[in-house]
Amino acid sequence: MADEARYERNSPINFADRVTTPLAMIHGTADIRGSSAKTEQFFYALCDQGKTARSLRYGGESHSLAQTPASILDTFSEMVAWFDRYVKNLEPGDAIQERP
Repeated sequence: MADEARYERNSPINFADRVTTPLAMIHGTADIRGSSAKTEQFFYALCDQGKTARSLRYGGESHSLAQTPASILDTFSEMVAWFDRYVKNLEPGDAIQERP
């Protein structure tokens, strides 16, 4: 039997106060590797502390988030927008300048 106390001690929820980087979480409701409830709990813990977080949930998607072309396209679009904002520091609608 697994050491449940060990899993609880190492749960990300216990370390939400250490998150310093904007965090996007993407989860499929059919993901058997992780609970949607735990993702939501972590998301709300971050929000309660005033941290920048986004949680996206895809109905019927598994861990790979690749069950439908629409989910793949939306996930990709969301990630690009997130990176533009928090890695490139662009505001929505800003022009992206390409390097030669």
